[in-house]
Amino acid sequence: MDVPCTNKYPYLCKIDLDRKEDIRPLPVCMPTGIAFDGACYYVERKDRMPWIEARQKCQKYGMELVSVKSTTELEVVREIIVRGAQNNVWIGLTNLRKESDLFQNRVYWYWSTGEDVGFTNWAYFEPSDNLLNSDEECVYMDYKGLWYDETCDKEYAFMCKHNGSFAELHTSRTPMKGTPIPPKRNLHNSTWTGDIHNKIKEPSKHLDDQPSPDTGMTIGVTLGVLFIVVLLIIIIVYFMYRKNRFSYPTTSFGFTNAMYEKENSENY
Repeated sequence: MDVPCTNKYPYLCKIDLDRKEDIRPLPVCMPTGIAFDGACYYVERKDRMPWIEARQKCQKYGMELVSVKSTTELEVVREIIVRGAQNNVWIGLTNLRKESDLFQNRVYWYWSTGEDVGFTNWAYFEPSDNLLNSDEECVYMDYKGLWYDETCDKEYAFMCKHNGSFAELHTSRTPMKGTPIPPKRNLHNSTWTGDIHNKIKEPSKHLDDQPSPDTGMTIGVTLGVLFIVVLLIIIIVYFMYRKNRFSYPTTSFGFTNAMYEKENSENY
């Protein structure tokens, strides 16, 4: 009989001894890709295209436009961009309205995989897209790791990513061959495969050490104020010195009435 699922009863388990567990092959990262921490990254160095076409190209490879979930992954992606001699690449961040959002006024960002955004690295004054100017609905990343929103029809290089869970990576024509992606490991033991073979010890140090645009402006303003203060002090001291140097004792001026003095002397 049917009863509420919250009721408590003894339970019975079953195991199938004849069942053979499915053994799925490890995913394969393309020869031109970079395998890191269980994921495969691929940057398109030749073709530049709009965001939507770039995403479709990644999907043909069985991948998606890259999503960045942490500071460590940000440094990995930035390093791939630098070594690939690219300035700007499309990433999977967008606020293109989905069918379910047609009647919503709120603008929000999400990854092209459908995942929510939990980590960002926007450049200053970004994102500049808003309800009054809603053309900049896609995001590219520069070689410094900073993110900028942009109109989706601009043409940039792009980066694809595959998390390497089950399916083998492939193109629409021929299967790809490559080195199997190793299972996920701790960050301190993670190594580059492919073109990069350096251990990531302090992934966020490079980004944290970069001076922000406001830092130089603040230093310049401070030095300018100090210069003006010192100049005013010098001017004040100079005028005080001149005043003291050329000042003379004051004397009273008058005349002596000789007749008055003579009369006074005769009276005494």
